[in-house]
Amino acid sequence: MTAAELVCELNRIADEMVARGDPSGRFDPPYTTVHVGTIGGGTARNILPKLCSFHWEFRGLPGLDAEEIPDRLARFAEEVALKRLNRFGPFGRIETELEVFVPGLAPEPGSEAEQLALRLAGRNATATVPFATEGGRFQGARIPTIVCGPGSIDQAHQPDEYITLEDLAAGEAFMRRLTEYCVQG
Repeated sequence: MTAAELVCELNRIADEMVARGDPSGRFDPPYTTVHVGTIGGGTARNILPKLCSFHWEFRGLPGLDAEEIPDRLARFAEEVALKRLNRFGPFGRIETELEVFVPGLAPEPGSEAEQLALRLAGRNATATVPFATEGGRFQGARIPTIVCGPGSIDQAHQPDEYITLEDLAAGEAFMRRLTEYCVQG
């Protein structure tokens, strides 16, 4: 029941993140996402579970304080859920483990990296992507950063994931042009 309360709190936070969305139109979805992916615990419906665990994540829009959502859940756990869990004695605890943190990548229109990638790709426009990369880490180190690659995210992480030979050839051509650019200085 305590895990369910924590999941419900994450759901409330998720609703708030939708309301605080980004109106620029660059992001899809245009808000920070919060979701629970797995829940497990208990052995039978008439036995109090010894353990319940769940895995959750959030993917924050640029500018979201990376500690905001975990801190809010921790406060709720301490101030509400743990008190209810232990209302008849100190029998339970709530533990949180951070498994991975991936900072978001903020668009930098007109940056050197963006201009170079557009020129090498023969494109006129950029787009944002709704997935995590290490790009935010590079940007956090003040390295001009973009994410690019062959294929489409629409085919990635699917049972029939694929990339076409044409997309691979385009990616190879992009890398050859980048190499030439770097050699020429």
